[in-house]
Amino acid sequence: MKQSIQRFLAVCFALVLGCWGSAIAQNPEDIFFGADSTSRLNVPLGITTFGDQAYVGMRIQPEISLGKIGFGLDVPLFFSLQDGSFRTQEFQDGILGVLRMVRYFRYGRKGRDPLFFRLGDLSQTYFGGGGLINNYTNSPSFERRKVGILFDVRPNKMWGVEGMYSDFSTTGLFAVRPYVRPLANLPIPIINTMEVGATYAGDYTQQLINFEGELEDARFVNKGMNAFGADLGFVIFNTDFLNLRLLGQFNYLARNSALASFVTESNEEADVLGVDRPFANGYDAGIGASVGAVARMKFIANIFSIEARLERLWYGNNYIPQFFDAFYAINPDDKILRLANAEGVQGIYGSLGGVFLNKIRLTGGLQVPDLISEANPAFIFFTLDPGDIIPKIIFNANYFKGGLTTFNDALVLDQRSLATALIAYKIKPFLAAGVQYRWTFALTEVDGVEQFRATSMVMPYVGLTMPLGFLNGN
Repeated sequence: MKQSIQRFLAVCFALVLGCWGSAIAQNPEDIFFGADSTSRLNVPLGITTFGDQAYVGMRIQPEISLGKIGFGLDVPLFFSLQDGSFRTQEFQDGILGVLRMVRYFRYGRKGRDPLFFRLGDLSQTYFGGGGLINNYTNSPSFERRKVGILFDVRPNKMWGVEGMYSDFSTTGLFAVRPYVRPLANLPIPIINTMEVGATYAGDYTQQLINFEGELEDARFVNKGMNAFGADLGFVIFNTDFLNLRLLGQFNYLARNSALASFVTESNEEADVLGVDRPFANGYDAGIGASVGAVARMKFIANIFSIEARLERLWYGNNYIPQFFDAFYAINPDDKILRLANAEGVQGIYGSLGGVFLNKIRLTGGLQVPDLISEANPAFIFFTLDPGDIIPKIIFNANYFKGGLTTFNDALVLDQRSLATALIAYKIKPFLAAGVQYRWTFALTEVDGVEQFRATSMVMPYVGLTMPLGFLNGN
């Protein structure tokens, strides 16, 4: 039992990651950050490695946007340089494996249209202010892409409901948030912008993928991980120059019965052995709250736009802010286990992002507890895309790192990291060549054993990009 505790704790802290974004959720389709509504065909080609095997190939990635309708495909074609065999890992699981090639199908835009839904890969998913669900993805690995649904139905300006189911192939994360704007018809500024929402999220996933790439029975999440939240927001200013919103949230992570039993048994065994209790604070339900503001500003005919966020967090023992985040889907059991040692603290989240000269996009953020520890680490993220500010050069980079207890942790790539970078030269308007780097999660083969873990991929990049403007009537 003691070795089991140590193994669980080691895996737990190895996978610690905060969330990719603020508890005041960022709308990935926000007008400040340029919702992509163009059609195009991307075909990156090159050589990459999976474990100790080298492959040559391409990914065929068309993106089609026809008004409110959009869909994207991602079809991998890779061949081993050793024996010429076709890499089939991404096509496994029969018809579901084929459906994974359909990245998404959507209708409408969340927060803008009365009806929005998206099928397939759910990325950057948030609910309300993001206190429970923020920047959640159901597919943290492109090899383990899942087919889920996200929707937002708003029949009128008085009320609506948003919801999600993460994986049609098995039991997954279900969430729903009805919301009302009860004073929307009043001619009173600020008051008529009030929105009140209530969120429920529940996960009863029965099987998980372990680090060896195999399915195993879940230990904690199969007994049910349930959470509840309430949020309240107002728009204080809404002009062409400035949009300022205030948000408050209260969230509750219900007690997981399997984790409670595990904590009790572990502490009792420690008492018998006469050693320190591994879960000194015990385990029960956790609560957290936050208040904050987000300001969006446009300057001088959109020469640059800025979004600034600041939030104060309060949370008790056995609570983790934005619990359903970017890494939750990798292994919910490990995230749930972290709750047992999570200590009540206060903290601050801040971020600053913007679009400059209608080309350069830069966003960065940091969440820091007042008292940083392994149980309550910090996280950092940034994204950069300079657009075509340098003629014929393509460059973009993304970096996310959690589990930070020291500054040096931010500089090391490990199981708590996600990173991508691309630098390429435009040989022709539709053709570019360069190098692509990824630090991501994938099935890798090491000494003949397949493992699902973080790995680096350096890939010579040849990109074929064909604008399909004729599909949009251009």
